Amino acid sequence: MRPSVRSLLGRAVLIATASGVSAATSRAQSSQPPPAAPAPNVSGVRIQRENVFDQAENSFWVARLANALHIVTREYVVRRELLIPEGAPYDSATADETARNLRKLGIFREVSVDSARSDSGLVQQVTTRDSWSTQIYVSFKSTGDQITWGAGVTEKNLLGRHIKASYRYTDDPDRSTSQFSAVAPRLYKRLGLDMSVEELSDGKTSRFTASSPFTAQTTPQSATLEFNYADKDDRINGGIPAFEEALKANKVKYEIFKYDGTQHGFNNDTTPRYDKAAAALAWKRTMDFFKKNLKK
Repeated sequence: MRPSVRSLLGRAVLIATASGVSAATSRAQSSQPPPAAPAPNVSGVRIQRENVFDQAENSFWVARLANALHIVTREYVVRRELLIPEGAPYDSATADETARNLRKLGIFREVSVDSARSDSGLVQQVTTRDSWSTQIYVSFKSTGDQITWGAGVTEKNLLGRHIKASYRYTDDPDRSTSQFSAVAPRLYKRLGLDMSVEELSDGKTSRFTASSPFTAQTTPQSATLEFNYADKDDRINGGIPAFEEALKANKVKYEIFKYDGTQHGFNNDTTPRYDKAAAALAWKRTMDFFKKNLKK
């Protein structure tokens, strides 16, 4: 029996439809992107450190003088902030975080972190341009026959080592004050040190603070802290409860010591408040704290 025209047309339509679906499926499969290749490992790190003013700006004598006086940031200061070591896979998000860390140091005008191909493989290219880091402080105020004045200097990048050092002298009707302070955020590995000494016409004060900064969003712990307080120091001790609450809320490890019968500045041997036994114990606890937390 010969097939009818309608039957032949139906078969033709089915064949054409099946062919179209097969072709579309083939095109869809071929258009899918191939699986992403693993990120290449960093074969080396190239650090380029530049002075405050580049060659285009260096035509002016002030720029040349500034470059001559300024000490360019040391390479190790830049290198210790890198989050992608040699041999690790290169990741653009982590490179961006490295650039943010470097900018937050406050000693660079420009920072860039990128990658480049070389004969030896992928190289991480880090470029920094220093900012001018010396600041002069001068103040003067007169009220009636009373005069208050001050002068000082601050260097934010001492010897190119990312150490902030400051000296300030202030004279007012009540007292004269000479203050020296230094901040080394990365003095040793992840240990930072902040110190301040004030010589007043009627006494002396000093302050020392140790800290451990975040280096990345994955840093597991920002710090382990120890506090040594005088027993009879209402002004300072009044803030301890709120301080403890904040430490607990941020899951920071800490330990607080108070020394019975002592007053503010009990470790300052130039005042009548000095307590030799309490000062010795506080110093021992501080040294033990450093040994325990900096041994790695």
